Amino acid sequence: RSNLKSMEQSLHQQISTLQSQIEQLQEKQTNQNQQVQQPTTNQNQNANQQNVQSQNIDLARESLINYFNLLNEKQYSEATKYHGSGYGYLHNWNPTIDKDDYASLIKNGCEINGLQCLKIKNLLEQQQISSEEFKFVVQFANNDGTLFKRGPCCGETEEQMPTQTDFEFVVKKINNNYIVTTQPVYVP
Repeated sequence: RSNLKSMEQSLHQQISTLQSQIEQLQEKQTNQNQQVQQPTTNQNQNANQQNVQSQNIDLARESLINYFNLLNEKQYSEATKYHGSGYGYLHNWNPTIDKDDYASLIKNGCEINGLQCLKIKNLLEQQQISSEEFKFVVQFANNDGTLFKRGPCCGETEEQMPTQTDFEFVVKKINNNYIVTTQPVYVP
């Protein structure tokens, strides 16, 4: 009997030791699983952020292209949806037009005042500069398809005012709308 009792105690100790080891292994496994899941969660969050940023820059680029296409096609009322450089300068140039007649102000800007309302020929650079602002460098096409060049003006020489073919524009996301905040290229 005493031999049986000691064997029983020994088995209880072994069972207790094994249960302790099982608990330690389960805890270790849980920690490893959490460590594996953490980077996956972070990777998913990073991928989602990159997708949102990519979608935002795509929408900003599309808005910039649409804006200049509409201007070039003389669809000024539609272009007002993308126009974000203000109307004050256009009204100063055209004081006889009502300051709230945005389409007519843009029309005169393009057809009379020297704004170059051309289609975009090439997109050279695009960059998200903040969560709501995007910068693009573009080239424009003249109506005959050739590259638009803005040369020196107003008595300046080529050295003083070199010919320019690349133009920077900023598009801003405001209330889920993408607005071109840089005025079209001006040639006096």
